[in-house]
Amino acid sequence: MGLGPLCSMMVVYGYILFRASKIIGEGSEMLMLLYGPGIVGGLIIPILGAVPDCAVILISGMGTGTPEEIQHQLSVGVGTLVGSTVMLLTIPYGFGVLLGRRDYDEDNDCAALTPERKPKLTHTSLFGNCVTLLPEIPPTAMIMILSLFSYVLIQIPSLFYMHDADQGVHRLHPWALACLIVTAVSFLAYCYYQVASANAADMARRQQERIRREQWKKSLDRRLGERKQQEIIFKLYDKDNSGYMDAKELAHALSHLGLKVERKDIGELMESIDVGHAHDGDSGRADGKISLNEFCHAVTSWVAAGQNAENLHQMNSARTSRRASPAPQGYGAINMDDSRLDMSGMKDVGGGGEAEEEEEDEHWDLTENELRLQACMFLLLGTFAVSVFSDPMVDVISQVGDRLNVSPFYVSFIVTPLASNSSEVFAGLMFARKKTNESISMTVATMHGAATMNNTLALCIFMAIIYMRGLAWEYTAEVIVVLVVVTAVGLQTMWRRNIFLWQGLMVLSFYPLSILAVYLMKLIGLE
Repeated sequence: MGLGPLCSMMVVYGYILFRASKIIGEGSEMLMLLYGPGIVGGLIIPILGAVPDCAVILISGMGTGTPEEIQHQLSVGVGTLVGSTVMLLTIPYGFGVLLGRRDYDEDNDCAALTPERKPKLTHTSLFGNCVTLLPEIPPTAMIMILSLFSYVLIQIPSLFYMHDADQGVHRLHPWALACLIVTAVSFLAYCYYQVASANAADMARRQQERIRREQWKKSLDRRLGERKQQEIIFKLYDKDNSGYMDAKELAHALSHLGLKVERKDIGELMESIDVGHAHDGDSGRADGKISLNEFCHAVTSWVAAGQNAENLHQMNSARTSRRASPAPQGYGAINMDDSRLDMSGMKDVGGGGEAEEEEEDEHWDLTENELRLQACMFLLLGTFAVSVFSDPMVDVISQVGDRLNVSPFYVSFIVTPLASNSSEVFAGLMFARKKTNESISMTVATMHGAATMNNTLALCIFMAIIYMRGLAWEYTAEVIVVLVVVTAVGLQTMWRRNIFLWQGLMVLSFYPLSILAVYLMKLIGLE
């Protein structure tokens, strides 16, 4: 095939890998809706996010031929590994700071907010615009830097043996095994840390959720305790007039009453409401649906619990201050005009934005079993596509490099990471556009995690190929680039609470400079 058809094939395979990685991401998000963080967010999603890169690395080292031919083809694998790590740390970081920047507030030493607590951006300045990171970010940066130890472990011995007749293959063999073991242990330790951290965060989230619901109960309008008004609410959100509320209808009713409930929490709430009052005067068994009696019973108990808590609070306040505060005007104020509800004064307690509601509406149409089945199908389909098309993608990249008379490393450095990680980059930039400390911190933390996964799982696969195929370690230039970029980005987020626009643009420039640096180092013979 000529260069033109080869490039066309590379575009096609790259698009397939892009779609496959996006499908894996969608399946992972569906599992998150069902199970929350924990093992899904802490373990499964990071591993699945690394699957496309790992597949390309694995395929690049499993070919047939002489050791020289396999070594040449492995350039695709190392290009994918280095390119993915560098791209994930530079492009989302730089553009994230650019999109999420706000004015710098010198008095409070953080990104500025308006008096209405909205992001404040009045001008563009390299030294006057910044983003502020949360305190949770430095530990993720430290872990990412520590994960570089495996590179150092194999690179230092290779400097002493690189001029041997066999390029140090024989004498580096035990070091390759040691590096393989270290990366495997590091990967398992990182997974344990992620799961433990996610479970702890999930427990804290559940505690906050309980506190938020108790506060919401106190804010409910007392008139919601009347049966007639409860019936109006029920009929308003029983969209299919079936006489029952499903999970989606109940979530929408609670949202308009001031309580935002996520998909993973609605099941527990429905169990507490579904007490078996399926028909008037009948106390049967729970049936997975909310009847009118069950809804009225739940709302009445919420209003009563909220008023009791508020009365107790007022009594305690009266004892200390001798003055009792008046009860606040609650959520859910209802006008009985023409049997319609006035929802204009209602607020969403701790709720998300409009975009989040639209995203959840898309999945509310599925039952939990359907959502679980579709998530598994997406994950299997995406993983299958990655496994099938990684092999021809590696072959095409190798051939394109040969036709251009350049190392396949440079082609794979650009093409494969863009194909396999573009969905993660895009999602990170969408978070950064919200211009909040939480959103930009989530973008940075996600990229730190992806780089750490590359430095553990992906490098573990790469070292297994080096060890089992008896190949040389001739990647000094690539290792130097990874060490410099990861360390520079990691130290910046470890030591600085505020990241200014000039720093974000500097990190963004690391991506093209990395390619140039590898080229120059190889040009002077640093292999």
